[in-house]
Amino acid sequence: MTAFLELPTELLCRCLELLDHVSLCACRSVCHELKQTIDADTQCQYTLALAGAGLEDVPISGPGWSTGEKLGAVRRYDRAWRNLEYSSHRTYPSASGGLWELYNGVWGHDVEDGHVFDFIQLPSEIRGIPERRWRVRLDVTPRDFTFDPTHDLLVVVVPHNPNWIPDDDSDSDEEDDNPEPGRVSVHLRTLSDGLRHPHAKTAELEYPSTLNRLLMWSYSIRICGRHLGVYRYSRSGEAELTVWNWIEGKRCLSLWGLNTIKGFMFLDEGKIIVASLVSPNSPKAAVYTYSSLIIYSLSDSAAHLETMMDVDEPAGSVYDTPFLVAIQMPRIPIRNDTRDLQIHSDPSPYVPVDSTSTTPVPFRLNPHDRMLAVHNLLFWEEQPTTKTAMVPFSFIHKCVAESEPGAILDARLWTQTAVHLPEHGRWSVWVCFVYGMRYVHPTVIQDEDGKYYISIADFHEVRRKVARAEQEDSEEKSQMIQPVRLLLPEALQNASNRSMSVMISEDGIVLLSRDLHDRKANIQLIILYVNKVLSVPLELSLYARFERAELVQLAHPLIDARCM
Repeated sequence: MTAFLELPTELLCRCLELLDHVSLCACRSVCHELKQTIDADTQCQYTLALAGAGLEDVPISGPGWSTGEKLGAVRRYDRAWRNLEYSSHRTYPSASGGLWELYNGVWGHDVEDGHVFDFIQLPSEIRGIPERRWRVRLDVTPRDFTFDPTHDLLVVVVPHNPNWIPDDDSDSDEEDDNPEPGRVSVHLRTLSDGLRHPHAKTAELEYPSTLNRLLMWSYSIRICGRHLGVYRYSRSGEAELTVWNWIEGKRCLSLWGLNTIKGFMFLDEGKIIVASLVSPNSPKAAVYTYSSLIIYSLSDSAAHLETMMDVDEPAGSVYDTPFLVAIQMPRIPIRNDTRDLQIHSDPSPYVPVDSTSTTPVPFRLNPHDRMLAVHNLLFWEEQPTTKTAMVPFSFIHKCVAESEPGAILDARLWTQTAVHLPEHGRWSVWVCFVYGMRYVHPTVIQDEDGKYYISIADFHEVRRKVARAEQEDSEEKSQMIQPVRLLLPEALQNASNRSMSVMISEDGIVLLSRDLHDRKANIQLIILYVNKVLSVPLELSLYARFERAELVQLAHPLIDARCM
């Protein structure tokens, strides 16, 4: 150790800068001299700050980001999330539409005619992301859509039902006596201009449906790197899940189920999590059954795609499709027809090799720090009962790594791992209420005094330790995380005549507010930022979050000139 400390200061610092945060913390405890050296080195402090905030460095950060500037930005970002302060409020004209999506810091929605989409890149002064707005006009009428800015990818789902004759007087989903098979087209366009995506070998992923009725179906679409999943389900419990390699135009997985499949999430680029109301080994006539998270492999080998993914191949079910592992949850009566199971997590586990396709940023969420929200809805004696459990993705990865293919894990393992949240109502499946290790309650909550507030829980272990250190009277909860309550600004307290859905992104909290009397009119997008306020093109109410020291400094110049 003495010889190491006798190295020239520049060389000593260079050696320390190569260490990770765990090694740096260990070195700081060795001796006073090493601690002083680490505390004085900007790169070492940046490494420690990233780990403490649950972030990772982005090597390609664009011009103008020195290590010192990155360190200052990380500290501001972390403090701003822990000290929520609202400042000003602005409102903008609205645009109506029935489809919207929030993903990776971009908000998108359709306008009234259905062929046009407006997009907003939500700004972040701290991370140097400018506000950007653009419009995309399509030549098809979408049923649903999603997008991925890292690939400049816009996915548009268009169902084709030869049996449906539009009837303005009825919204029922009826079958013909001799129905023809329906089909679904998934269009692959560029997010920037709506043209055919240059990386996709085929402009459309078209496949026949095993189900004849396509009207009134709901969709859930997700992208993870080269994989694209489309899940669609009906009110009668029928569901289909199809996963493609969208670049090659090949199907990787196809599942069908009746009162079984309830949703999906990507575990990583090669695996997918399917939420099922039954376990693969459950007898179909069982009185009780175990809900399960079933993990499937998405093989992209040429032989696998050639032999298994013929376009006319029928979809399999959770009972007969090979899987990696199934994680059982506590059993429930199968006779309960109103039960539901939903899972959610953001962002995608895919991490781009570079950031050339998106706005360069100095740092981003650590992709390994992710939580999966699992929501059960049951009706006992005609009363709804909801249970929300949070499990880290590391737990699911461990189950896959330590289990033989086809293993079914006992529900006791789930019970020992899951962390439960206070009971609340049913989710909206499109609401993005989990981002990384942070969870926001999907709706605003009214307390006993009639005030409305937002509820946030942070499951990041290091950040929770910091929060507990700042609040000496807080108590550790082993199986129950008590979310932090944030009172809404006074201008939003009159929420009794509005429906507010709460979402969370990497740089702030987003509320979609709709008039209860006219759900298509007077839609507001309310953004609670961790930085300055910038204008956006819907009827928007923007609230910025600042630390106390920043409130005076940033009160007047609301528009950052660098982001114009």
